[in-house]
Amino acid sequence: GNPVIMSTAHGSEQVATEAFRLGVRDYVPKPFEVTTMIKAIEHALAETRMRKERDELFAKLLQTNRSLEARLRELNTLYGISKSVTMLLDHDSLLRRIVEAAQFVTGAQMCLLRLYDWATGQLRIQAINGTRSTALPPENDKVAQQVMRAGQPVISPIAVAVPLKVGGKLIGTLDAI
Repeated sequence: GNPVIMSTAHGSEQVATEAFRLGVRDYVPKPFEVTTMIKAIEHALAETRMRKERDELFAKLLQTNRSLEARLRELNTLYGISKSVTMLLDHDSLLRRIVEAAQFVTGAQMCLLRLYDWATGQLRIQAINGTRSTALPPENDKVAQQVMRAGQPVISPIAVAVPLKVGGKLIGTLDAI
């Protein structure tokens, strides 16, 4: 709250002690000089400003700490994928791991990876992970095709889809729904 300064002509040490216990910031006995009261007010306002700045810094520190923890979880997930790659998992297991990691990092209900089949010219779902109750919206195929045409991420009301490239060549999409 706002700082309180007490001023009284009828006080004792016991009254002052009780006033401080109740939150009074300063005690100026009467009669007082104006400069004494001004100093007490300036001190109380400076203390209030410092407390507010401290609380704001603490809130920023907590937010930064939460962001760093989330980033660390993401990096650990990516590290797990890289370990899977170095352990030479089979192709299907590797793709499943990538989709699981994408779902974890994005917090999506479902993620899927589509690869372009050069023989048929079609995008084929290679790995999918998510809640069984989540149905794959038909519009999602259109979003993936749009990503393949543009080579850029597409954000739609139903999904976020990003292009997958190897050596600059577009090979498929990774979708979060």
